Amino acid sequence: FDFGSAQAATLRVGFYDLNSEFDSIDTAGLFINSSHGIGPEFAQSGANGPSIFPVTTLALRLRGAAGAWYWQAAALDGAPGDRDDPERSGLYLSSGEGALLVGEIGREAGPLRKLAVGAWTYTAEFDALAELDGSTGGPLRRRGNSGVYALADANVWSRGERKIDAYVRLGAAADRFNSVARYAGAGLVVSGFSDSRPDDQWGVSIASARLGQDLRRSADMAGAPIDRHETTVEMTYRAPLTDWLTLQPDLQYVFNPGADRSLDDALVIGLRVEISGAMNR
Repeated sequence: FDFGSAQAATLRVGFYDLNSEFDSIDTAGLFINSSHGIGPEFAQSGANGPSIFPVTTLALRLRGAAGAWYWQAAALDGAPGDRDDPERSGLYLSSGEGALLVGEIGREAGPLRKLAVGAWTYTAEFDALAELDGSTGGPLRRRGNSGVYALADANVWSRGERKIDAYVRLGAAADRFNSVARYAGAGLVVSGFSDSRPDDQWGVSIASARLGQDLRRSADMAGAPIDRHETTVEMTYRAPLTDWLTLQPDLQYVFNPGADRSLDDALVIGLRVEISGAMNR
């Protein structure tokens, strides 16, 4: 629904991919590590994560703009996915699962593609990671599962088809309920630097997830201590070879995989292959 002029409020209702508009960074789309999509402190929150493709759920989103500024807010089912099959989208609304409420305000203008801050909270109760209920002996259940994030995405240099883009994102979540309590990520993407291959892109990024104090305390009590963080450095190169085929070799080095002290650092080598419909012409 569109109310009035192009800068008036718009309303969306239905199954909704939260990350299509909230906590999204265009420049970060080059990278394969999922933390550069939506921050892990947000992505791993809730009973089954927020509503993100391919497991989406019912939502209501309202968005408005004034000049270069915009604001948006959404209310979503707090537990996307089928209760018997969490990887399948489904619709099951209950007061126990509650809702996820999200808000974001930002500015999009010129070289600064996006500057935004956002906040989210669940209305349902969640198990505290390191607190017990004295009356039942089980995990203490409380409300207050929430978090905030801030991001910036900008073109830092350009000359003709040649350009350098960069972004940074910070996030925090309540460590009483969430495994990942803090996150910091950043990336740099270079485009068009070869006259013979103007569409190629090269990028380097870093993503660091810091685990919460309550999770670490719980792990210590269980006799399985964990590290404070997992950090990944990624380097990638995207090369369109034909109208229908693009190859993207990717290299990632992971420090403290899973924050598991028993694991060595890991080197991950991958290849993304993109095949477009143009090959059928």
